[in-house]
Amino acid sequence: MKDKNFFQINSAAEPCSGYEGKLQSKWNEIPIDTKFRTVCGKELIILSRGNWNFESGPDFINARISLDGKILSGDIEIHIRTSDWNLHGHHNNKSYNNVILHVVEKNDTENFHIPVLCIPNDSKISSVPVYLKDSKGSCISYFRNLQEDQLLGFFQDAGLDRLEKKSKQTLALMIKHGSRHAFFLKLFDALGFKKNRESFADLFRETLEKYPQEQFDTAFEEIIWGESGLLPAESSSCPDIEAKTEQQRLWNKWWKLRKDAGRKIIWNRSFLRPANTPERRIAALCEFIRKNGTDPLPRWIKLLEQSDHPETAAESLCAAFRCSGGFWADRITFSAKPLKRKSALTGNAKALELVVDVALPCLAALAELEGNSRVSGRLRILMKILPAPETNSVIRKTATKWFDSPETVLKLFSDAASRQGMHHIDAEYCSPVSGDCSICLIKNSFHPLDGK
Repeated sequence: MKDKNFFQINSAAEPCSGYEGKLQSKWNEIPIDTKFRTVCGKELIILSRGNWNFESGPDFINARISLDGKILSGDIEIHIRTSDWNLHGHHNNKSYNNVILHVVEKNDTENFHIPVLCIPNDSKISSVPVYLKDSKGSCISYFRNLQEDQLLGFFQDAGLDRLEKKSKQTLALMIKHGSRHAFFLKLFDALGFKKNRESFADLFRETLEKYPQEQFDTAFEEIIWGESGLLPAESSSCPDIEAKTEQQRLWNKWWKLRKDAGRKIIWNRSFLRPANTPERRIAALCEFIRKNGTDPLPRWIKLLEQSDHPETAAESLCAAFRCSGGFWADRITFSAKPLKRKSALTGNAKALELVVDVALPCLAALAELEGNSRVSGRLRILMKILPAPETNSVIRKTATKWFDSPETVLKLFSDAASRQGMHHIDAEYCSPVSGDCSICLIKNSFHPLDGK
């Protein structure tokens, strides 16, 4: 992502100048093990700069530092002045509770509650070589010694481990609340990612947890729209007859169903793409339920049991999540005019993502609950048959860090299992040590000469 786009995205979270972005770039180029002194005189060693965060929240996440010999893991926030912390409202934002270091160009606040590093035109920084934004990791020497089939098998196995871990987490929910509850909890969370996860969690509580199943099954659309708070009470705000008709259709039934005023759900719209507005995500949820019902897992279990062709089963699962849009194909809200071009609510890429992140872990959990080893085995096959979801920031970062030729490896990792394996290795090994390769379990678990 180019710096220009970064500044635009970051400004959604706080007023950020282009010059402040240069400070962030400056931090991102500091070599590992560089030593500093904080404004309080404590020795500071950079063990891991953290990952540059292009979403709302701290500028760098998952960093690791040594402060007077004490190892701290957390986030890094960067400002021009120390006082910008309160000016930008971070003192009232829980997203910044895990910040371990405040990096500034000018310290204008005494006794700040977080360690402060002041780096005004520091000659120590300007004299060091510029490092790549995603530097190579120590494990690169291990992966470099593997043949292509060994490398692919390593990450496919890691992807299957990730599936098992996620399925066990889902299994605990199923045992406590039932398979239907667990599935929709996961689906709501996936639809809220990244900007509106908490909002969709609130919506889940205000719909599936509040209304009896029989009532929700027959009026899910009106209940979801009504409880979301996104359904206008008056059709006068709608721009045309089609929008007014849709609003009135939902409202005429909703006002008879509503139980109480309900919890006000706060929706984040900052720098969302038009296709990702809360309204379109909710419309996609409603179309999914209309196509598949409110308890699709048992039917999918039978599909996997009876299908002799895993490719056919994989396509059926993806088709279950694809949503064309109907009224919402060219709408982003009830009050906005139709867009010039129509687009699917859930296209091929998003449908594949939902199958991998939601459907497969839930199906694996239900198969485990029912002792269905046939389905469990077929799910592992599906992971290797399904194509790789779209490349995201985690995949780009880890590919650059772990491999000599990231582009070549990503072409090799063309299935869902191997890409999930990259997420698994990052989550289980890189993230727990905040990218500090000196204590990485992978690096320290094999002999550098024999690769074992």
